[in-house]
Amino acid sequence: MHVKAREGEQLTAEWSVRNLKVTVQSAPLERAQNRGLTLEVCATSSDASGNTPYRLEEVTLDVDGSPFVSASVLNQLRRDAVDRLQEAAVFGPSRSTTPYGFRTEPRPKEAVDARAKLHVLIRTPDQLEAAIDVNPASITLDYLDLYGLRPSVDRVKAAAIPARVASPRILKPGEIVFSIF
Repeated sequence: MHVKAREGEQLTAEWSVRNLKVTVQSAPLERAQNRGLTLEVCATSSDASGNTPYRLEEVTLDVDGSPFVSASVLNQLRRDAVDRLQEAAVFGPSRSTTPYGFRTEPRPKEAVDARAKLHVLIRTPDQLEAAIDVNPASITLDYLDLYGLRPSVDRVKAAAIPARVASPRILKPGEIVFSIF
């Protein structure tokens, strides 16, 4: 655990286990009247890992001034950190994504291989706007219900993106697939 404590600022504690890292913060710290935060106080309060699979092995402290941190605040930060570590161990580190998993920031042109192209398959009209925003090399529309397909094809073409339509793979007797192009 690495702790950063400054008078007037939030205490920040970064806890790490193998490749997992979580950060917890307190409210802004006041100046201590008697005894400020020390490495010993920090380690003693944070080592009570209770009924968890974690054991505190190393503590570092970066302190400026004489900030006061109560034992109850350190205990709560420890509980929060353990909860977040357990959550990260089960679900993996959190990632920020946009709907449908598309990037929101463009990649630098030099980082993109000129041969690499993104082709997107869309299954619902709700996914269409997000796909158009990414500006892929093509969009394939694979709607289960053919209703609404024509306006979606028009929208893709209006965005100057090649549109493709996946035909139904199983046809009932008597069904005919019509070309909409």
